[in-house]
Amino acid sequence: MDHQEELVAQLIQTFQHIKRGHSNMPKMPIRKSEMFTLMQIKIACEINPKGIIFRDLANVLNLAPPTITPLINNLVKQAYVERMRSEADRRVVYIRLTDKGMRFLDKSELHFNAGVLALVKHLGEEDTKELIRIVGKASAFMNEVWMKEKDNACD
Repeated sequence: MDHQEELVAQLIQTFQHIKRGHSNMPKMPIRKSEMFTLMQIKIACEINPKGIIFRDLANVLNLAPPTITPLINNLVKQAYVERMRSEADRRVVYIRLTDKGMRFLDKSELHFNAGVLALVKHLGEEDTKELIRIVGKASAFMNEVWMKEKDNACD
């Protein structure tokens, strides 16, 4: 095995260790996709307290409306979000966090931030900044590669 192949194998193994560590985190009562959706709804509600309309949420999540319908239905069923019809136009439905959803998100965010803070303390300031730099550089590269592949797929 040459040096680059060895580096590739080590990098893949490192990513697998990170994923394995992530999967050992305490189980959440909702799926990751639902958590991300709640976070996006929270951001939208900070801009517009009425909430976000379904179509805009689909755009933000980069998903087709039929894909997010069951996701939103499940969050409504668990009372984390609610649907509210616009009084001006009854066809428009806003989605917003309930008090329960806001409390859940705030608690989850505190727990997550505490875990990241523990990592920062473990790594130290210099290594944390280096990790941020390297992950940012890798992310930019991967996004560029995926955008090219996406553009080529449309040809």
